[in-house]
Amino acid sequence: LVLVLSFIPSILVLVFDRFFTITSGAQMQRAIYHWYVFFEIAFIVFATAIGTLTSDWVVKWWSGELSQWLMETVVHKAHQGLHTHLAKALPQSTHWYTQFLVSQCAIHCMELTRYINLLKFLALRTMYDTEVARSLSEPEDQDYYGLGSRSARWMTNMWIGIMFCQISPVTSLFVFANFAICRVVYGYLLLYAETRKPDMGGSLWVRMLRDLQVCLFLYVMLMVGYFELNHGKTQSWWPSVIAVLSLIPWGRSFYRFSNLYWKCLPYEELAKANSEETDDEVQEAYIQPELVNRDDELSGIETGEAYSSITRGLTWQSCGYDSPLEHEHSVGFL
Repeated sequence: LVLVLSFIPSILVLVFDRFFTITSGAQMQRAIYHWYVFFEIAFIVFATAIGTLTSDWVVKWWSGELSQWLMETVVHKAHQGLHTHLAKALPQSTHWYTQFLVSQCAIHCMELTRYINLLKFLALRTMYDTEVARSLSEPEDQDYYGLGSRSARWMTNMWIGIMFCQISPVTSLFVFANFAICRVVYGYLLLYAETRKPDMGGSLWVRMLRDLQVCLFLYVMLMVGYFELNHGKTQSWWPSVIAVLSLIPWGRSFYRFSNLYWKCLPYEELAKANSEETDDEVQEAYIQPELVNRDDELSGIETGEAYSSITRGLTWQSCGYDSPLEHEHSVGFL
């Protein structure tokens, strides 16, 4: 399953390049995450629920009882909603999710070796020099190793930890170990080994937080169904009622998060920041090196005037003066 899903990012990139207009690498990574996370969650987190329903459908179709089974499902199980189906399917396969998390830890450690780039380098070294082979083996594949696909896989592991934190507490330990390994592995890869990733401007982070909000909703529905199925043991409906009532603070939090202005600074904060600046405060300005006249810089070393007229003009403007006369007058006054 993991091997099959690993080809999804490359297929998505092929579709995006052929049928959509992608203007930047950051936009491509956002598009990969948007669709890849659906595949990951549907076929991994809800694999048992979808697999159980699909297997029942195939068995009934093969035995010629599909129409009768569909009628019974619609009539007799119409009162059973999503929460009941999740509570029946997911808790029975907690061991499978534990094994999946262990395999993810192994995959993270394999990525630390950069085995794909190593294999490319060993193959290219038979035809080119060592330096040429090394340059051709870089960078890593941005379809699978980019921020979009990696974030989707990390989000899947987080979903497993949230969905099963109460039904199977041992799963939380494996999730913690998984992200502890991620901190070490990708803390090294992103800083010292791999190429610099494009700046998302926070859009991918906000989308991941939104997906966590959706995960919390499904977690509440799972617990409502789980308490409902175990009503005979508890002899009380209060656990299910309390779980349903938790949707009230969740809805308030989701509404506040959806209306959060994060792309631009609010006007009130901008006005407050401007009011705190004093008139006599001089801020240093960045000067592009290409704007410096090299001849003027070399000839002005002895006199101390190593900046061109363009550079001096930028300096005056950065200090709030419109002309060099105002600057000299201000300096003389001080």
